[in-house]
Amino acid sequence: TMAIQRLHTNHRMSQIVIHQNTVYLAGQVAADDDLAKDAAEQTRSTLAEIEKLLAEAGTDKTNILSVTIYLKDIDADFEAFCPTPAADIWARFTRSLDQHGKGRIELAADVLCCKTRAARFSGEFVALRQDG
Repeated sequence: TMAIQRLHTNHRMSQIVIHQNTVYLAGQVAADDDLAKDAAEQTRSTLAEIEKLLAEAGTDKTNILSVTIYLKDIDADFEAFCPTPAADIWARFTRSLDQHGKGRIELAADVLCCKTRAARFSGEFVALRQDG
């Protein structure tokens, strides 16, 4: 069997668990000194803690496979902005959908925290026309 390595362990949990080549981190929050600060500062603090733990485990943020983020009040702390594609890009997408039954379009959304971009999500989306 493969050994499981646990770091920063107490009677309930471990901050870091390493199994095979996968590193698992316990849920992270901002440092105690930063908990009263705004969402942007808490985010920076949390990310710094994550980077520190990843380094201790022998890896870094470029190797992250999955992240789940929980926000107390997403409406108060963050806003998302996804601009409508330019008219010619949208026309090309709908024309392809009409002519070939499928179309591709790339969209990007910025997530803003205190008017500063905290994240950018982009992707290529494919649509298939269903005849029917």
